[in-house]
This record gives sequence, structure tokens and C-alpha cells, in this order.
Amino acid sequence: IRKYSALTLASIAVPVNGDHELARANAYLALTHYIFGKNKLYLQIAKTAVVLHEYKMLADGRDFLGMSFILPSKYALEKAPEPLDQRIKLQQKPAHMVACRIYSGSSDEEKVNKYSSELRDWLGQYSSYKAVAEVQVAEYDQPSTLPFLRKNEIHIDVKMLN
Repeated sequence: IRKYSALTLASIAVPVNGDHELARANAYLALTHYIFGKNKLYLQIAKTAVVLHEYKMLADGRDFLGMSFILPSKYALEKAPEPLDQRIKLQQKPAHMVACRIYSGSSDEEKVNKYSSELRDWLGQYSSYKAVAEVQVAEYDQPSTLPFLRKNEIHIDVKMLN
């Protein structure tokens, strides 16, 4: 279990259309353009190490990938430059707690499902915490990092029960 302070996120949701890798590449590229200056201030923003992503199925059956870059702490929501790409949304995530499961390698669907299940099982053993959100994948390395060297985590937002 980890506690996080409030975070400012630059986030995008892209349709998967049956190709998770292409959706990830498109989302990552759009967010990278934003932090490299494709914003209304043409300001380059240092990227923090963590990229968050999650898959969401809409009620109509469409599959989306949500991806977020955590902006450096000096960029409170009101200080972050506005994106030129209207698909990118800036948001403030309040202070929160997560249960996490660390793993290495790629973040393919099989691994995400396996480690998500393990983390949910682990949470089920502790009545003092309750999951309050869906699974997110936190990736710490650049896409060009060799898979066996990558550090990743499964995150589930939790709250402490009385």
C-alpha cells in the first residue's frame, strides 16, 4: 500500500479498434508531443518517470485506452500549459492510496490480467482496505527499454476502512 500526494495529469483516451499496441503508441506519441512543446505556451515539460494506462470498455462495446503522464509537481492544474491537441485533458488527481504489485518485463494483456488478479486476491485477504477504482498499469521505463529491464506496477486505488 502506498500513499500519493495530489498529482496533475495530462491524459488522453484513444480507441483501441482491436490493436492495443497501436493505441498505446498513438496515446504515447500525443502525450509526448504535448510535453515537448505542443501546447499553448510552447513550453517543454520534463516528463516524470511514470506513465499510467488503463483499458476501458464503454457501454456500447467500444474499447478505449486511457493514458496519462504525471506532470512535475511545480505544475499545479492551473499552471500547466493548455494542450493544443484537444484530445488531451489536464486533470488533478487528489491525494490517494494504491495497492501495488511490482513486476518486470512487458505489460502485455496476459501479465496485466495475471498480476491484477494476484493483487485483488491479496487485497481480499485484508479487510482494512477496499478497492475503489479499476486497475491501472504504471510503467517506469521508455518504450525503447529492453523488456526484461523494464519496471512496471499494477495499481488499484484503495481506501482504508475503519
